Amino acid sequence: LRALAAEVLYEKGGLMRLLLNCFGMIRVDRDAKDFSFMDRCARILDQGGGIEIYPESRLPKPGEERPLPFKPSAVYLALETDTPVIPVYSTGKLFCKERNRVIIGTPLNLRELADESLTPAQNMENLTEQLRGTVIELKQQLEARVEEEKKDRK
Repeated sequence: LRALAAEVLYEKGGLMRLLLNCFGMIRVDRDAKDFSFMDRCARILDQGGGIEIYPESRLPKPGEERPLPFKPSAVYLALETDTPVIPVYSTGKLFCKERNRVIIGTPLNLRELADESLTPAQNMENLTEQLRGTVIELKQQLEARVEEEKKDRK
């Protein structure tokens, strides 16, 4: 499994860059309009590998509702390579006292969900929103489970 990483992580210094490269991260320069990372991702998927994409493309700021709006890169890559997308939601509680929780959804074949009556651009937008909606549903399921666990402890 390889993950996309923003350019800001690579700019933190030589050691960080070395670690990111050792972990097989794929650099994405969000400001450069360079989409060569997509070709690299497609090659990895074609060889049977997996790509971890954070479609929000940035971390939420304090007080922002999660998930943030999605960028279309995951949908584009899934359509171009005919690869299923496995939606995942995480509470994002890393490096704090509260436990991080993760829920994994059912794989989605986005080609099957595409609407042939729409233009390619409209399909991209529609599928991106559908994917985000699926992640929101996962968030709601996870929140319900956490509430149930709290009730069971009482």
